[in-house]
Amino acid sequence: MADNLSKYRAKRDFQKTNEPSGQAQVKPSNRRRFVIQKHDATRLHYDLRLELDGVFKSWAVTKGPSLDSHDKRLAVEVEDHPLDYGDFEGTIPIGQYGGGTVMLWDRGYWEPEGRKSPEEALRKGDFKFTLEGKRLHGSFVLVRMRNDRDGGSFCKTTGGRGLHVVTPLAINKRKPLSWSEAKGFTHDVCQEMPRDNPGLYLIKMTKSLRGGRIFLDYLRNDRMATAVAPRARPGATVSMPLNWTQVKSNLNPKRYTVRTVPALLAKTTAWQDYCDGERPLEQAIKRLGKSRRAA
Repeated sequence: MADNLSKYRAKRDFQKTNEPSGQAQVKPSNRRRFVIQKHDATRLHYDLRLELDGVFKSWAVTKGPSLDSHDKRLAVEVEDHPLDYGDFEGTIPIGQYGGGTVMLWDRGYWEPEGRKSPEEALRKGDFKFTLEGKRLHGSFVLVRMRNDRDGGSFCKTTGGRGLHVVTPLAINKRKPLSWSEAKGFTHDVCQEMPRDNPGLYLIKMTKSLRGGRIFLDYLRNDRMATAVAPRARPGATVSMPLNWTQVKSNLNPKRYTVRTVPALLAKTTAWQDYCDGERPLEQAIKRLGKSRRAA
C-alpha cells in the first residue's frame, strides 16, 4: 500500500490541502467500488477512480465519460489514490497540486469483463468493465490506442541545433477537437510531466532555465501559433522531418538546407502516416453499446 501511494503523497502538502493522506482505514467491501469526481482545476475534467489492489486506479477524463458508444474520450492515467479519497469533496488550494474544486459526480460498484484479470487487461491496454452507479450503468472500455507509449511521435530538426518531437492527439471524426480544447488538454499534460519528473521536463520557454531538460511547448496548439519563414542567409538550414532511425549521435542538422532539402524530401518516408491514425497521449474511454442508459 505504501508503495502504491508514495507518488500520491509526494505531490501533496497535507498541511495545506485537506485531501485524505491515505492513513485512514476504509471499511472493506465485497464489491469493487468506483467513484467519478468532477474536478474544476486548470481545466474542467472528470476523475475516474476504480478500486483495485487496495487503492483507486485513477484517470483524468476530458469532458467525462460519454453515453454515446461512438464517442471516445481522452483518459490520462494519473497516480493511484487512497480509498478514502472516494468520499472527498472540497476545494484544493490554488498553488497546490490539482488546485480547484472537487465534487462527487457518481459512485457505485464496478466489475471486470472478459477472462483476463483487471491487472492483465490494463497491461494489455484493452480493459473492459461494467459500472453500476447512480448516474452510469453499463459497459465501458479503456483502450490504449495504436502506437501509444511505444511510438506515434514524429521527429524533425528545428532548423538550428536541436530537435522537435511532435505527438499527435486523437481525432474524433464526428466531434473533432477545437483549438481551445487541444490547447487546454496539452497544457494539462505538459504541467503534469514536470511535476512527475522536474529534472527531465519544463514548460518555461526561457533557454537559460532548461539546463539540459526537455522543453514542452503546448502553445503550438493554437490556430496562429505556427509559422514558417526563411532565414535570410545563403544555405540557410531548415526544419526537416526525420525517421527515428535517422536520429543518431552523429546527426548533423546543418545537412538540411534550403538547397539540399528538396531532393532529400523526395526520398524520405518520414511522417508519411502522420494523419492516418488516432493517437492520444494516453488512453481513450468509450461506452460499449446503447442498451443501457444513465439514471
